[in-house]
Amino acid sequence: MRQLDDGSVLLKWIVIALDIVIFNLYQFSICQLMCEFCYNVQQDFNVSQMFYVSNISILVAEALHAPVIYKYTSTYYDVVIRTIRITFIQCVAFFILLLFNPNVCNALLMSVLFSTGLFVVFFVLRSVEFLIIRKTRINLSNGKVSVFVGDLNTMDKIIKTIKNEIISNYYIAGYYSDDEFKSAPKWLKKLGSVSDFINLAKTDNQHKFEVVYCTLSWKDKENINTILSYCDNTTTRMYLLPSDVENPDFNMKPEMLCGTMVFTNHEYPLDSLGNKLLKRSFDFVVSSFACIFILPIVPIVGLIIKIQSPGPIFFKQERTGLNGKTFKLIKFRSMHVNKDADTIQATKKDPRKFAFGNLMRKTNIDELPQFFNVLLGNMSIVGPRPHMLKHTEMYSSLINRYMARHFVKPGITGWSQVTGYRGETKELWQMEGRVKRDCDYIKNWKFGFDIRIILMTIMQSIKRDKNAY
Repeated sequence: MRQLDDGSVLLKWIVIALDIVIFNLYQFSICQLMCEFCYNVQQDFNVSQMFYVSNISILVAEALHAPVIYKYTSTYYDVVIRTIRITFIQCVAFFILLLFNPNVCNALLMSVLFSTGLFVVFFVLRSVEFLIIRKTRINLSNGKVSVFVGDLNTMDKIIKTIKNEIISNYYIAGYYSDDEFKSAPKWLKKLGSVSDFINLAKTDNQHKFEVVYCTLSWKDKENINTILSYCDNTTTRMYLLPSDVENPDFNMKPEMLCGTMVFTNHEYPLDSLGNKLLKRSFDFVVSSFACIFILPIVPIVGLIIKIQSPGPIFFKQERTGLNGKTFKLIKFRSMHVNKDADTIQATKKDPRKFAFGNLMRKTNIDELPQFFNVLLGNMSIVGPRPHMLKHTEMYSSLINRYMARHFVKPGITGWSQVTGYRGETKELWQMEGRVKRDCDYIKNWKFGFDIRIILMTIMQSIKRDKNAY
């Protein structure tokens, strides 16, 4: 069962690792000075032993009082108190360890001086970290709105858990409930009744929220299904925290949210922060080298395009990306400038294509500039192909859970493209097949899966895919 608070765990370990690095830099910079002041100059001082002893002491301090700045409710007062505790424990542990070193002439004085300087260093470090995390959280919260719907008692429990245990990138706009939440925090506002939210879910397919925390009873199946359908069609995450213990009758996956079991409409490998970092790191490295390779050929390709067809070298078009957000995709222009570019797909004998443009499409040369999209973070090398906004609007109303393909970044190539669903979709079943394969890719993602798709794409480019036109 997947844990949903891995982002906080990772941040906690990053802070601890940074503590260790800064601690050793501080130690290295003053080691010789303290040795001159606190050791008998007649005796040889073992610097490596000193580093070993001091690192044990800081590890003990971190284990007993780990940093708490990653927690949502942490205040500056908490940061200061925790810093004092860490440096005090480090001082005591350091002093005890120095007592066993026969070369030390004044263990107490050395421990106090060392830890006093360390407190100043850690205080500055924590202050900077505190401000950065708060600023980052505010920036990440923009546009990422979450709401609670349902039972107040369950709602109260999970709000306290979330605020105390995880670094929340979501701004909680308020709650929908039939009752008044008298013990609610001042920042949590009532937005309406459960019926108000259900009416919104039935009539409004706009992407208003990033997350819906539903605390209705399992017995309220009709309303839960309505909310579930709304979330699936608006790329909204839904976490169901039922107010009773009855066994679920829904196609939802159990997960652990800060020690509390919840049920979600989607559970994907790329929800894991570790997998996201792995995929993004690969994308960044490969796209960086690809962009360096592409830059010298841009003038050559651009000159040929200009000779054969007046107009810009690059074709830029708004496409649907991660979480249904719009971004501008960039390609080498392969068609004459026309008014139907944003509504009509390319066909096999499309009169809008010019000769070199047709060659580029068959060999995938026109796709190369999309590596700049990958470098910027709008796309991934592998993922569901981004569709025109017109097609997203059309197919989202025709194909159930069509928007689920947008829970990951779109890709230059994808599983549906290398398994026969590339190019024009003349009939609905073709788009349904593409969506199914895109969802299969998202559900079964592994790093090796991406490599396999990339290799298949290269082979198809060499063989010239019959659907590439």
